[in-house]
Amino acid sequence: MLFSLGLFGYGATEPEDWDLFEEWLAATDCGLANVRRGLILDGNAIGAVAADPVQGLAINFAHTVLGFDLVDYRYRVYNNDAAYCVYLEPSLNAVFTPEQPGIALFGNGCPQQYNYSVLSVYPGVPGAVGNLRFYSYQGTGTQTYVDYAQVVRQNVEPGVANWMSVVNGFSLHYLSERGWGGEDCSADSAARVAGGIELLEPMLGWMEDPGDPFEPWRYPCVDTGVEAPPATHLSGPVDYLHPARPSPFHARATIRFTLAKTGRATLELFDVNGRKVRTLVDGPQRAGEQAVTWDGADDGGRRLGAGLYWMQLRTERGYASSRRLLALP
Repeated sequence: MLFSLGLFGYGATEPEDWDLFEEWLAATDCGLANVRRGLILDGNAIGAVAADPVQGLAINFAHTVLGFDLVDYRYRVYNNDAAYCVYLEPSLNAVFTPEQPGIALFGNGCPQQYNYSVLSVYPGVPGAVGNLRFYSYQGTGTQTYVDYAQVVRQNVEPGVANWMSVVNGFSLHYLSERGWGGEDCSADSAARVAGGIELLEPMLGWMEDPGDPFEPWRYPCVDTGVEAPPATHLSGPVDYLHPARPSPFHARATIRFTLAKTGRATLELFDVNGRKVRTLVDGPQRAGEQAVTWDGADDGGRRLGAGLYWMQLRTERGYASSRRLLALP
């Protein structure tokens, strides 16, 4: 999934859009934990829109899931660099590198002045790496190299998660192949296409699962997450997991489920990384509708932080369903 804001900033997305990104990466229904997903977030202001400490729409998602933070939304001001061209170079820990002859961003200085975001790696997030950095190749900036122009994360754990993400502090629209037509960073359309290819090809190659090439996305579940209420008047009682109420919640949420027949059932809660945090039901349960309350704590009684969680119901008849649950501070 490639989502680009281009030159747009605040107002182009809503918090619900970011919730959908998070849900898509966190979903484990119907074997999704083993299906490779790739998310590319792109745009000059994408870092600020998501992670600005005051106005950010998805600060927790940016920090703890994608593993990046915003340092400054204007590279040219942050590095006091008024040059028209700024190069992008692999960091020392880069997991993929642009193809030769290399890529640049045009419009960092006059006559155009685009604001390219400076990103950092959020501490403590496994698999998060600063991949590309800004390079003031003419020495026009205070620093020769500025970390980072791109932050990536690999989150692959069999049976738990299988996705990779890329966050660009710039828009692909303003990439240029170095040296095109004798210019450091030409705005010619052919130079821009070449620059985009030189980054996209290795980036997509890094994200792709070697044993399972990318193909058009098809959700592997049937009616999961969009189930209609059980039609007991038509087909008799069925196993069913209801949406939690309220969601989002502050102190506690009520989770209801229906069992067609008496039997064993398991109701568990997972965080966005697929780690089980709480078992609410595990054992024989009576037929019919039942309800349990979650107080936002884990199995050890420790209060968990705000964020997105998943509740999963499984029954001995093979029914399995997951729904999201959003906890507020």
